[in-house]
Amino acid sequence: MSIKYIKGFDALRAISILFVLQAHLGTFHLLPNSTFLREGVWHLISGSTGVNIFFVLSGFLITRILLNERREYGTINLRNFYIRRLLRLTPPVIILLLVLFSLMITGLIKESYLGLAMASTYTFNYAPLHDMTPELGHMWSLSVEEQYYFLWPIALLAIKKHKTILALSAILIFVCILYMQYIGHIPIIDTHSISIKGYNIILGKFFNTRHWLIPAIGPILIGSSISMLIHYNQERANKLFSTNKLITPIALLLFLSPLFLPLSIAGFFAPTQSLGVALFLTWILFNQTNAICNILELPLLRYIGRISYGLYVYHGLFVRTGPEGATLTIQQFPINIILTFITAILSYELMEQKVLRYKQQFK
Repeated sequence: MSIKYIKGFDALRAISILFVLQAHLGTFHLLPNSTFLREGVWHLISGSTGVNIFFVLSGFLITRILLNERREYGTINLRNFYIRRLLRLTPPVIILLLVLFSLMITGLIKESYLGLAMASTYTFNYAPLHDMTPELGHMWSLSVEEQYYFLWPIALLAIKKHKTILALSAILIFVCILYMQYIGHIPIIDTHSISIKGYNIILGKFFNTRHWLIPAIGPILIGSSISMLIHYNQERANKLFSTNKLITPIALLLFLSPLFLPLSIAGFFAPTQSLGVALFLTWILFNQTNAICNILELPLLRYIGRISYGLYVYHGLFVRTGPEGATLTIQQFPINIILTFITAILSYELMEQKVLRYKQQFK
């Protein structure tokens, strides 16, 4: 079971991580005090948008890999799949968490041992707000992905009819959209409350429920669903995306939707943009010789894409989720961004590539 290299996808990884890095460096505060810039334009380049691009790409590729494996072998080897994912994702995270643990016990950064424990078990998206320290804050998205990696292959094995799983995915995406829409314009994150001994407790005061598997999984499911549709309609998809010149303008229009959609429906921004990204991924897949794909293959952009996972993991130590309160020398600009790139490059060249070669034993 092998997956051919797809030109352009590394560039999208690069774009997604660059969005995250610039957002966490605090560039939002450099924008003029304009509603259009701070609400509309910011949605195009924010860290959340960067994460959603990577979510869509992840769902698209993982589903493609799993469906190709099932077509080739008649089943999905869950053991090998989980080992491959752990080998790909875990080594940089272990290094980050060990360094953060050392800094915590020496008092150099805020202690959050519960946060460390939840990050190490990929459950950080359910961590209490108190434990979402700036150095760990980015771990929520890795937790969502790992939970998706665990559940999605099981779903593909358990539900044989692709139309059924597509229908269930559509329902879940709709639930995620509704959830985001109705909680997006109030100061607390979740309006669901429970009563304990006469006191009203709002969950949103203690947890960032937008990071929970639902609704955070929405963009991943969009990428997975598009990938599944392509897999079972290969010829029609090839004809549509290789000949229809409206696909790329439509994808761009969807991605740019925050510029013209009213803020009252901001909950629809993420899924709309995610659909645009998914359509563009599909267009790239069927237009590998197009000039756009060649531009996306610029060596620097492609290399940043290849080290993007390390950049994302290690930037928590140096860049954090924002410059406010950063006291360590390594967390000051521009040292922080330089160290992020140096660490990611060393990690990729000296460790990750070796681990990736070992991963081939579990195909």
